Amino acid sequence: MWPNRIRRQGSIIVISGPSGVGKGSVIDLLCQQDDNLVKSVSATTRTPRPHEIDGVDYHFVSNSKFKNLISQNGLVEWTQYGKNYYGTLKSMVESTTASGKDLILEIDVDGVSQLREIGIEGTFVFILPPSTEALANRLRGRGTESQTEIDRRLARARTEVYFAKDYD
Repeated sequence: MWPNRIRRQGSIIVISGPSGVGKGSVIDLLCQQDDNLVKSVSATTRTPRPHEIDGVDYHFVSNSKFKNLISQNGLVEWTQYGKNYYGTLKSMVESTTASGKDLILEIDVDGVSQLREIGIEGTFVFILPPSTEALANRLRGRGTESQTEIDRRLARARTEVYFAKDYD
């Protein structure tokens, strides 16, 4: 009916917060309620968990492939946790927003700094845990991390919540 309609550029929504705070659950609920919202699928070098599907939960790639993405500017942001790399594919950001869809990304505070450095604009949301104890219980409840890893994630969470003030 309107062949010359102006196509709307999609927007970017970034969700951050400590590991175990429920970022993934919030994102999944938002995507279920809005057909125009697309969940970004990050690339990672870590081993898939039993329930995870390549291309749905993450793009599982080798270390060499990830390092190639870095050197070819194929990522808008990336980070390393332990021995594993995580990053957001530039191609996904560009194709999704160009199609008029809104893209929702789950990114840590370091990744948000990288996005801002390259001029990516959007709505930035930080989800706080109800308490450190509640966060620890959620991490233990997953059953996927050792106590040492849980302690490391809780220490990082204490640092991350400081940056909540820099979010929308």
